[in-house]
Amino acid sequence: MCAATGATEGLSAQHRYNKGMGGSPLGDRPSNGVILDAVLNSTLEQNADEAEHARRMGWKISKWDDPTKVPYWHAPTQTWWLADDEWGRTPAPREVVVEHLKRHGGSL
Repeated sequence: MCAATGATEGLSAQHRYNKGMGGSPLGDRPSNGVILDAVLNSTLEQNADEAEHARRMGWKISKWDDPTKVPYWHAPTQTWWLADDEWGRTPAPREVVVEHLKRHGGSL
């Protein structure tokens, strides 16, 4: 299910931080993945404003960030989640979300 729209078809696995050519295998950690609509995923790669919105939502992150510590918004459940490397997730504590949003010019 798309984290942004709730769509269940036409989905694409998105690396939250781009691995780049010959990237580290750490880029394939479960916490570095999020499922998005394929059209949205393509837009995020091509449009700077959409990419910035994706950073606020935690769908894209810096390659220096630890994806287990950066929350992402999951619109279908109306929840900020922290992903782990065991293919699981837990609701993000409010203070983690607030700090993330402060870094990216947003607020709750």
